[in-house]
Amino acid sequence: MDQPTDVTNPTDAAPPARLSDDLKTLLAHANGQPIALQGVLDALADRGIAVMILLLSAPFLINPIPGFSTAFGLAIGILSICVMFGIKPWLPGFISRRQISFERLQKVVHAVEWVLRKMEKISKPRLSFLCHRSFGLINGLGLLSLAFLLALPIPIPGNNIPPAIFLVILSFGLLERDGVLVIVGHLGNIGLWIALFLVGNLLLESLSFITDKLGWTTPSPATQQAALDLLSTVCSLIC
Repeated sequence: MDQPTDVTNPTDAAPPARLSDDLKTLLAHANGQPIALQGVLDALADRGIAVMILLLSAPFLINPIPGFSTAFGLAIGILSICVMFGIKPWLPGFISRRQISFERLQKVVHAVEWVLRKMEKISKPRLSFLCHRSFGLINGLGLLSLAFLLALPIPIPGNNIPPAIFLVILSFGLLERDGVLVIVGHLGNIGLWIALFLVGNLLLESLSFITDKLGWTTPSPATQQAALDLLSTVCSLIC
């Protein structure tokens, strides 16, 4: 198995590189040309996983675009699995070969820089042991869970923003070795699942209330069996 990346295996000898430096490196690597997602990962080296997750999550805080959350959530989920098992960042070929124009890359980087300025005011290295590779499974599971929430096609305006917020917080915490932000990211993840569970139950109760009012009760076993017999008869006639 490949060695864990620095983002989940910090050393005490040197402070982490600033994310702003990573973004400058990325733009310099692109050098005005289109770049594939795999090229982004290669340019960011050991910090590629968390920076890529941040790049994929931050745009939803600025301008959530319907239809993109599922694809981005899938990519973040795959990268989260890499964090879980401490392996090098990997994406399937049909994703890693996707080209990003330099203009679009600049827009994404500028959006991330806007978020970055907000985050750097409250972030500093603390409780760094929570970012160590020994917590890789827990941190990876948290990222994977948030990626799943981001990818859910919930027909509610702005539904992508809450999971994107905590993806940014958790990935930024890992990058900056800020265990407090990591904890906030995990707590936010748990809170979102609780909210989803409560909303789901509320919807089910509302649906049950409506069906009861309309008289749409659950069919009796005899009625269900009659329906199955009818379906079987129709199938035999067709076949």
